[in-house]
Amino acid sequence: MTTLNFGVAEAKAKAKEISDNQSLDIRSGACLISVDVQGACGERTLADSKSMLDGEVLDSKLLSGTKLRWFPSDELRFVSTKSNAVRRVLAQYGIKFANGATLVPITSLPDVVEALQVLKSEFEEHVEDVGRRYVDIIDKHKQNNVDIERHIDSCVEESSKFCGRFIFKVHSPMAIQPLFDGDEDNMASTAATTLLDEVADEANRIWAKSLSGAEKATFKKTRPVLNLRDKLLNLSFLDPRIQRVALKFDEVMDSLPKTYPITGGDFHKLASFVLLCSDPDKLASYGNGGDELETNDETDISSEASSEEEQATEVSQESNTESTDASAAAAEQDDSIESPLENDVAEQSSNEEQDVVEDDIDSDIDDIPQQPPEEQSPQSGFMFDGW
Repeated sequence: MTTLNFGVAEAKAKAKEISDNQSLDIRSGACLISVDVQGACGERTLADSKSMLDGEVLDSKLLSGTKLRWFPSDELRFVSTKSNAVRRVLAQYGIKFANGATLVPITSLPDVVEALQVLKSEFEEHVEDVGRRYVDIIDKHKQNNVDIERHIDSCVEESSKFCGRFIFKVHSPMAIQPLFDGDEDNMASTAATTLLDEVADEANRIWAKSLSGAEKATFKKTRPVLNLRDKLLNLSFLDPRIQRVALKFDEVMDSLPKTYPITGGDFHKLASFVLLCSDPDKLASYGNGGDELETNDETDISSEASSEEEQATEVSQESNTESTDASAAAAEQDDSIESPLENDVAEQSSNEEQDVVEDDIDSDIDDIPQQPPEEQSPQSGFMFDGW
């Protein structure tokens, strides 16, 4: 584990330094940041082991060996949990760029650094906890696997060496400095296209998870759309396409009520807009000057629902035909055979009850008037020579 050589204070100072610049571009308004999260696997490959295939014991040089889990995987899940959390933070504020790095607007850098520092502290606390309990964890693991206890003992390493394999490193932000003339515009255009694709993917996820089939939007369901708006505004200096889409997002979100849940025509407007944005072609076309993101009172969301109902009707008719053809054969089956649908129905009922509970919780929270989200405006430029 390493110590950050920069922090929130330094990030804020850099953001303030460029905040008054009105000629931002990819070179002066953005930076690249990357994070490495690694951990011990708790496995050892046994080179001299034999394998069984179709009941036959194999001992061949063509076999790569058998892996023995000498440290329980349950104690290592925090690594993937924190790694996924890092990915979500970077995706919220920036876009994928340059083979593993993330392009982040410098104005958002303080928020990114602060969130990463919290995750890093939590990661290190988990590692310290594993180190304190290291011997007890292995002893319990051997008790649960008595048949391979001696093999576990042969794989165990010192606690300090094991804990040293865990890494959470936030690399210092790097300035974007193209080597050749003309590459800067190409990089900005590529980044803008990537951003629009990511926005479309996220809009599709929001529509499918939170808005499709719903009649209201709580703050919890609306927050991801607000995050998309903020991300677009903060990166609007990349390309005129991004600025136009960002302004449309801002216009739509600013027209909605500032209290939750959002219902009726306002919900219809929000859902229709998110549905339109889930189409990457419409998003790109609007960025280029089209009108594909203009919503009407009775448009896309209703037609989408109608299309889904037609598809459902067709499937139902086909299902009824197949059911009629198979009814005679089904009648000959023994009546004591249990229908597998019973478990499916019970599971579906349980899921529906859970959804209702979640909606009730959201409603209880979001019916409370919320403060309007902080207003943002597109940034047009900064000066940034790098760290």
